[in-house]
Amino acid sequence: MAIAFDFAQPDLELWAADSRVYHGPFSGTTPLLSLEDTVNGGIDRTKIGSGTKMQYVGNYEKKAGVKLSNKPTINKIMSAGRGSPTAYIPSEAEKGITYDPQQLNLLNLQLAWGFTPSAISTVSSKGGFTIGLPELPAMSQWRTVLLAQTTYNAKDVFFYWIANKALVSDRQDINVLDSDTLNHPVSLGFLTDPAVGLPVIFGMCGDGLKDLVAATSDGSLYQASTATTIAPTTKALTVAVGANHTQQLTVTDSNGVDRTATATYLSSDVTKVTVSATGLMTAVATGTGINVTATYGAFTSPPCVCSIT
Repeated sequence: MAIAFDFAQPDLELWAADSRVYHGPFSGTTPLLSLEDTVNGGIDRTKIGSGTKMQYVGNYEKKAGVKLSNKPTINKIMSAGRGSPTAYIPSEAEKGITYDPQQLNLLNLQLAWGFTPSAISTVSSKGGFTIGLPELPAMSQWRTVLLAQTTYNAKDVFFYWIANKALVSDRQDINVLDSDTLNHPVSLGFLTDPAVGLPVIFGMCGDGLKDLVAATSDGSLYQASTATTIAPTTKALTVAVGANHTQQLTVTDSNGVDRTATATYLSSDVTKVTVSATGLMTAVATGTGINVTATYGAFTSPPCVCSIT
């Protein structure tokens, strides 16, 4: 007998088609817990970008992109008389980002050199200014966001990482070359913001996310579904062809994902009401109390109770 294997889904191999880095001051701002616009969908532009305290760093070196650090140190415990480890103990788990800004703006200069705004001189009548660079960099704290965008079914999918407390953890040499832009490579380490209790929050949103979830082979990127519901829950149908001769059902799992296309349907009396494989009910003969249910995964919905005249 052939063994049944699960098949991979290469269409779910997503990439960051576009990405952006934002920084804002830690002091005087509230933590960001999500970037989703729960009313209009997509990214809530009142939280990052123009008009907010979260500033966009601009272009950065394309080939390197943004490196997300997430490599814990796990100590292997070896015991006498044992050939394999008896335990693994995590001791460090530094998280952060590294990138190479290409745009010359005050935010990138401040991150690269570690000065405070008080170090900036007044602007001369000709537009010039100076910045006094300290012997040791100021350990300014930031709120940092990495936002990446791709598409699924021609709809936007956003990935984002929020660090509500970040510090510059490494600075690299600045090369002044006639063959490249004046870059300011920088790394930021993520600390735990006491108000949040976490060093970093990962999120996903966008109009394409529900399509993506529905397409996953295991049924969900969310927590496992715990129920299935059907809509409508009652329906008056007519045998005569007209507006109420048929009714399309909608099936939703407990995560709010539309499962209509992949659910299976059952009518308690097909001599009165039939239901197609796609959830379309059709009146056949008069009757009352006919139940139509939908099953998705291990869960069957409460019925849509039909009466037919």
